[in-house]
Amino acid sequence: MDRRNFLGAAVVAGGATPAFSRQALAADDGGTAAHSMNAAELALQTHRMQVANSIHMCVFDTFGTVADWRGSVIAEVEELARRKGWDLDAEAFAVAWRAQYGPSRNRVRTGDLPWTKLDDLHLWAKSSWRERPGLGTR
Repeated sequence: MDRRNFLGAAVVAGGATPAFSRQALAADDGGTAAHSMNAAELALQTHRMQVANSIHMCVFDTFGTVADWRGSVIAEVEELARRKGWDLDAEAFAVAWRAQYGPSRNRVRTGDLPWTKLDDLHLWAKSSWRERPGLGTR
């Protein structure tokens, strides 16, 4: 399954969630609620419970949507550069850092590197910037 199909399946599963009422998802009350429902309501509740029980995982892709990684990196680098007295273009730094994200992950995917923590891949990317004189300086 590729990323697009995986995320599509997650959206479909997430779209079903609002259909579950508190009553349908509530713990069994000993059957008293079932006696007050008509056949259609009972069938709907049963269907909702079957759908709810079939969901094994709910996933959200929030990178770049909920987390403002770019703005956060720029703000932190600007603050660090100010405190250290560095003349550094924080935006260029963030762009260069992000540009190494895919290539560093690809090194793991292709077997060039063994499984590696993302933090270690970020350190690798940072060390490669030293090879580019003037990166991010104003």
